[in-house]
Amino acid sequence: MANASRFVRAPRSYTRSVDLDGATLLSALQEPDELTLRFSPYGLGGRLTPSDAARFQAASIARAVLVHEVPEDARNNFERARKLHL
Repeated sequence: MANASRFVRAPRSYTRSVDLDGATLLSALQEPDELTLRFSPYGLGGRLTPSDAARFQAASIARAVLVHEVPEDARNNFERARKLHL
């Protein structure tokens, strides 16, 4: 029981999305983030359209290439992270 005091309840803002139904949560996750839309190939600046921002981010991560010496398990984790990023 002494260890129970080590755990802190997450603030309500972190758990808010858990209260949403599946369709609402999916819709919220598909909405572009305003900060992301302001990051372009030229750095921070004018707002990109959601489709332009998606193309820019996809192109950014597509250029990342691992050297041949990277172990297969690390390579697989990288590919999983790449897919999650998109």
